[in-house]
Amino acid sequence: MTAFLITLGLLLVTALTVALVGPSFIDWNGYRALIEAEAGRLAGRPVKIDGDLRVRALPQPRVRAGDVSIFASDDARAMVTAQSVDLHLDLGALVLGNIEISELSLTAPQLQVGPLLAGISSFGERERAPARPGILRQIEASNATLVFDNPFGEGTLTASDVDLQVTASTLTGPYKVTGNYGPGGEGVERPSFTASVGAIDHGGPVKVAGRIGLDVGDASFDGAIDNLALTPRYEGRLKIERQFASAGEGTGGRIAIEAAAELSSGLADLADIKLTAAEGAQALTLTGAGRVNFDGPPRFAADLKARQIDLDET
Repeated sequence: MTAFLITLGLLLVTALTVALVGPSFIDWNGYRALIEAEAGRLAGRPVKIDGDLRVRALPQPRVRAGDVSIFASDDARAMVTAQSVDLHLDLGALVLGNIEISELSLTAPQLQVGPLLAGISSFGERERAPARPGILRQIEASNATLVFDNPFGEGTLTASDVDLQVTASTLTGPYKVTGNYGPGGEGVERPSFTASVGAIDHGGPVKVAGRIGLDVGDASFDGAIDNLALTPRYEGRLKIERQFASAGEGTGGRIAIEAAAELSSGLADLADIKLTAAEGAQALTLTGAGRVNFDGPPRFAADLKARQIDLDET
């Protein structure tokens, strides 16, 4: 999302500079080609705006653009599209040549995560990239769709109906992310997620940590993602845990699995596996190592040792 924001920021600097010295009745749609070309030149990525452009300079600079697309290259598919983008900028910072985004709202964005990560990781190395990244305070996206390259086989994986909020200190991070996903409705409690993401403007490993609510329980992670521009690789801790109620009058139980994981290109190497199943006073623990291969039908191989614990005796 960072490349998308920087591109929009550059586009808006051009637009707002004219707005501050021009009459309020300017038809900004007449400047569409100029704004697209300048934004694409500065950002190093093709930009297309198919919807209306509306600009308000005072009391706070605000720009609304419809049907915005950002491309990785001239012949590539769009890596980001949005039905509409509503952006609020800090006027004082803009006059001084800095981009400070107080609020950015995206409606129905679709993010091609693979191409977007590649663009983000390379942005800081571009000669055209700003020497000083702008300030970013808050992003809100409603009804977003995230499209991932399938690490387990052909095609893509899609996460839809995603609402999220991102806070950051600069356009290149670090970020704090919270949100919900899945269909909503009256009385429906949607799964939630939280994450912290380190700065990603130097092309090196990016620290990530967070929690995701799943149908099977809660998943948490704490590690780093490397090689974003080519084949991303995750190294760190993974944990999935599910609590369940007791069938009788007991205290209930839980099932948890955690491991040190290395994930890359359809292969997961798991070390220090600890699988625990507990109910009442009894607990069964399996420890060991394993590997999951997603090239074709998933295949799992592991070497585990079992230990049963009577909690009444400990």
